[in-house]
Amino acid sequence: MKKSCLAIFSAVIALSSAHGQNASSNLTTFTPSALLSKGQYEIQSFNNLYTQNSVRDAAGDEVNLNQRQIFLTSISNHHKIPQSC
Repeated sequence: MKKSCLAIFSAVIALSSAHGQNASSNLTTFTPSALLSKGQYEIQSFNNLYTQNSVRDAAGDEVNLNQRQIFLTSISNHHKIPQSC
Protein backbone atom coordinates (compact mmCIF):
# COMPACT_ATOMS: atom_id res chain seq x y z
CA MET A 1 0.00 0.00 0.00
CA LYS A 2 2.75 2.45 0.96
CA LYS A 3 4.75 1.57 -2.15
CA SER A 4 1.77 2.11 -4.47
CA CYS A 5 0.96 5.46 -2.82
CA LEU A 6 4.58 6.52 -3.17
CA ALA A 7 4.59 5.46 -6.83
CA ILE A 8 1.41 7.43 -7.56
CA PHE A 9 2.77 10.48 -5.71
CA SER A 10 6.04 10.26 -7.66
CA ALA A 11 4.15 10.02 -10.95
CA VAL A 12 2.08 13.09 -10.11
CA ILE A 13 5.22 15.06 -9.20
CA ALA A 14 6.91 14.00 -12.44
CA LEU A 15 3.92 14.99 -14.54
CA SER A 16 3.48 18.32 -12.79
CA SER A 17 7.13 19.23 -13.22
CA ALA A 18 6.92 18.27 -16.91
CA HIS A 19 4.10 20.79 -17.31
CA GLY A 20 5.55 23.32 -14.89
CA GLN A 21 4.89 26.44 -16.93
CA ASN A 22 1.27 25.50 -17.59
CA ALA A 23 0.68 24.76 -13.90
CA SER A 24 1.96 28.14 -12.79
CA SER A 25 -0.21 29.98 -15.30
CA ASN A 26 -3.23 27.93 -14.16
CA LEU A 27 -2.44 28.88 -10.58
CA THR A 28 -2.56 32.58 -11.35
CA THR A 29 -5.62 32.11 -13.59
CA PHE A 30 -7.75 30.34 -10.99
CA THR A 31 -6.92 32.28 -7.82
CA PRO A 32 -9.90 34.07 -6.24
CA SER A 33 -8.38 37.50 -6.83
CA ALA A 34 -8.23 36.79 -10.57
CA LEU A 35 -11.70 35.25 -10.78
CA LEU A 36 -13.55 38.05 -8.99
CA SER A 37 -13.68 41.57 -10.31
CA LYS A 38 -13.79 44.58 -8.02
CA GLY A 39 -17.30 45.19 -6.71
CA GLN A 40 -18.39 41.52 -6.97
CA TYR A 41 -19.41 39.34 -4.02
CA GLU A 42 -17.60 36.26 -2.75
CA ILE A 43 -19.71 33.63 -0.98
CA GLN A 44 -18.16 30.76 0.99
CA SER A 45 -20.09 27.84 2.45
CA PHE A 46 -18.67 25.10 4.68
CA ASN A 47 -20.86 22.10 5.55
CA ASN A 48 -20.15 19.22 7.93
CA LEU A 49 -22.31 16.11 8.37
CA TYR A 50 -21.59 13.88 11.37
CA THR A 51 -23.48 10.72 12.40
CA GLN A 52 -23.14 8.51 15.45
CA ASN A 53 -24.95 5.49 16.90
CA SER A 54 -23.04 5.15 20.18
CA VAL A 55 -21.38 7.40 22.74
CA ARG A 56 -18.95 7.03 25.66
CA ASP A 57 -20.16 7.48 29.23
CA ALA A 58 -18.19 9.12 32.07
CA ALA A 59 -16.37 5.83 32.78
CA GLY A 60 -15.27 5.58 29.15
CA ASP A 61 -17.54 2.65 28.30
CA GLU A 62 -19.33 2.59 24.95
CA VAL A 63 -23.10 3.02 25.21
CA ASN A 64 -25.20 1.98 22.20
CA LEU A 65 -27.97 4.50 21.45
CA ASN A 66 -30.11 2.02 19.43
CA GLN A 67 -30.61 4.81 16.90
CA ARG A 68 -28.54 7.03 14.66
CA GLN A 69 -27.99 10.66 15.56
CA ILE A 70 -27.21 13.07 12.73
CA PHE A 71 -25.62 16.48 13.19
CA LEU A 72 -25.33 19.02 10.37
CA THR A 73 -23.35 22.20 10.82
CA SER A 74 -23.07 24.92 8.22
CA ILE A 75 -21.06 28.12 8.12
CA SER A 76 -21.62 30.74 5.45
CA ASN A 77 -19.48 33.78 4.81
CA HIS A 78 -19.89 36.48 2.21
CA HIS A 79 -18.19 39.74 1.49
CA LYS A 80 -17.94 42.27 -1.30
CA ILE A 81 -14.61 42.72 -3.07
CA PRO A 82 -13.66 46.38 -2.44
CA GLN A 83 -13.55 48.79 -5.35
CA SER A 84 -10.14 50.18 -4.35
CA CYS A 85 -7.77 47.19 -4.25
